[in-house]
Amino acid sequence: MISMNLYDLSGEIADLYRRVKDGVVRVLQTRDEGEISTEASGTLWIRDNIVLTVSHPFDDLDRISVIHGNDHSVPARVRGWDNRYDLAVLEVESTAISAWKQWSELEELNPGVLVLALGYAEIRPGMVSRIAEEWTNRWGGILKPRVEVDGTLTATQAGGPLVDVTGRFLGINSTVPGPTGQTVGYGQLQNLVNDILRRGNPRAAYFGVRTAPAETRTGRTGVVITHVDKNSPADVAGLRTGDVLTDLAGTALTHPHRLFMTLRTMSPGDTVSLTIERGDEVVTRSVTLSEPPSR
Repeated sequence: MISMNLYDLSGEIADLYRRVKDGVVRVLQTRDEGEISTEASGTLWIRDNIVLTVSHPFDDLDRISVIHGNDHSVPARVRGWDNRYDLAVLEVESTAISAWKQWSELEELNPGVLVLALGYAEIRPGMVSRIAEEWTNRWGGILKPRVEVDGTLTATQAGGPLVDVTGRFLGINSTVPGPTGQTVGYGQLQNLVNDILRRGNPRAAYFGVRTAPAETRTGRTGVVITHVDKNSPADVAGLRTGDVLTDLAGTALTHPHRLFMTLRTMSPGDTVSLTIERGDEVVTRSVTLSEPPSR
């Protein structure tokens, strides 16, 4: 009897995924040479040709595309973002991408309810373990409510939707600010998305590095510089490939996500302090951020 119930449940989850998978897209960012540099999931919004995804993986606004359905790729334009909620809003030209049709509120959930976190070609069942009326994340975003789901998300599931067992859209999942991530609910998203579409993109502060997670010789976590753009603020400040960044403007850099999220709280022209470990040497630099270069 138990195995039969599990078998039936497995079949129902597979059937649910087939019904809702077209509401999820793959979001890619490529470098000049066409190499994929960043990948996340995206969720179709309730308005045609609008896609929601996470903001933290994307270090600029160029060369972003969306893959929908049978690997059909279309260019996407970033309409804006709100880093407090790790949210970016994209617009695509293809009329083949239509809006999500069914949704519900996080407030209607209760602990013990089965939910599903979707990514592009991915699904993870989970159970709601706790609901709090309000919670402020480390970026200043206030989640109302905060829903905790057991388990962790993969990096490529970030930007995908949380859905209930009927296939209704509940919110957008993020892998930051912690290992279990966060979900911004449908109700909050309506106001956030409308605000982003109205005000557009903020002025981005340009630093000019590519990075990867690293650990210093002293055992601290940081981000190692893998590339420095020529004539960028980082280049002018004397940063080199192999330097490990540990602190920016008083913020400990424990992961590349933290570096980019911190930079997005700043504006072109800001001068900030930076601490790096270069071999056995600890070096402090001042870096003046600039406008992104025209491409």
